[in-house]
Formats: sequence, C-alpha cells, structure tokens
Amino acid sequence: MNSRTKSDENQELVRNTDQAQGGVRYAGKPELQQTEALRNYNRFICRLFRREYEGGVILDFGAGIGTLADQMSDLGDIVCVEIDPEHSEALRAKGYEVLSSIDFLKDETVSFAYSSNVLEHLDDDLGALRAIHQKMRPGGRLALFVPAFESIWTALDDRIGHKRRYTQESLTDVVARSGFRVENAYYVDSIGFLLALLSRLIGSKDGSLNTAHLVIFDRVIFPISCAMDMICRHLFGKNVYLVAQK
Repeated sequence: MNSRTKSDENQELVRNTDQAQGGVRYAGKPELQQTEALRNYNRFICRLFRREYEGGVILDFGAGIGTLADQMSDLGDIVCVEIDPEHSEALRAKGYEVLSSIDFLKDETVSFAYSSNVLEHLDDDLGALRAIHQKMRPGGRLALFVPAFESIWTALDDRIGHKRRYTQESLTDVVARSGFRVENAYYVDSIGFLLALLSRLIGSKDGSLNTAHLVIFDRVIFPISCAMDMICRHLFGKNVYLVAQK
C-alpha cells in the first residue's frame, strides 16, 4: 500500500514546481523569447487548446511570458502558474493572476487546464499532473503539448533543461496514472521531426537557435507539416498532443 499522503504529494509538487523562494529561474529564457517569432506555431497550439474549452476558470500551467495566455484570455478568466520570478512579473504587468505554485489554488475550481512544453522540464511530471487533477472540477478538461521522441534529443534539449521527451504511449500512461481519462493523443509536426533528426547530424553543437531559421520554418515549413500530419499523426512527429478529462 502506498504510504504517501496527499499532503506529501503537495509538498513534493511545491518543491518541483514552485521553489520560488530559492530563486528558481527558467534556463531557456533566450530561446523562449525567440519562439515568440513562431506565430503560426503558437496560433496552432492555441487553436488546439481552444477547441477543448467549455467555460469556467482556465489554468495556464507554466505560463512563461504569456505567449499562449495572450491568445487565450478572451475566452475567460485565466490563472497562470509560473515559477520564474521575472516571468511572473511580466505576466502580472499584463494583468494576469499569477501563482508560484498550483498548490495555492482551491480544489475543484479549474474547468480547463492547458500546458505547452512544460511537463518535460519537471522532475516529477506525475506529481504535477496529480495536482492539476486535484484542482480540477469533475468533468474538467486537460490539454497538453509536449516534445516527442528521445531519438531526436539534441543539444537544445540539454540547453533548456529538458528531463525527457515523450511518446504517445508514455504521455498517455502518465496522464492516466494521474487520474485523468485520456480521450485522444497524437503526434504533431512530422516535418519538424525529420528536421530534428537532421539537426542531430549537422545542427548547432551548443543547441543555439537562429531566429531567422525559426521564422522560415514557421512561415513556410510548419503549414506543410500540419498537412502532412493528417497521414503521420499516429506514427511520428516532433511533439505529442493529448486531451483528457477528469
């Protein structure tokens, strides 16, 4: 029998996703700023998320500098969870409610939670998902977007502090173990997967990004990749998208 109590799990979550008093700061800040240039990519993620919203309080788990919250805020009230102090201040300056830990939310108050490219940074992704489940009302919905496949791990993953990349199966497993009922999961950005494989061979050895290359990818390649995903979505892609319900 598991001897860990809910309080134990909450305390572990605070250590893993808060630690604000210790001055936790996101390692990939320059890269996060650069990804602001990915207009099509960010709009695409928000379109996926918006499909799942059915009203009520929205939780942006790992809100960063508000790239997605800015495109989601017209739907309803958003509560942002963000551990980086500078990012938190930027979010507050935009008028968002910001918490340094999900533990400060009341249980069963969230109707819809989304998170993009965050879980892979956490030591305890299962603990974080269990905490989200605890804060969500019955019937509430969860949408996740995360990096896929260890086989395309590059220096960029090390540079920005990734702990893992997921598969459709591994993400489904951890979400189901946290208490959610998984409705759908599939891969996104099939061409991006192929480019990442190429990057392992000839890409930057230090994992640095080129903003001009990002813009070309976003404007020219990503729309084609989305079309190709209709064929490849259950085979491979650079990311995994998952939808679940409490």
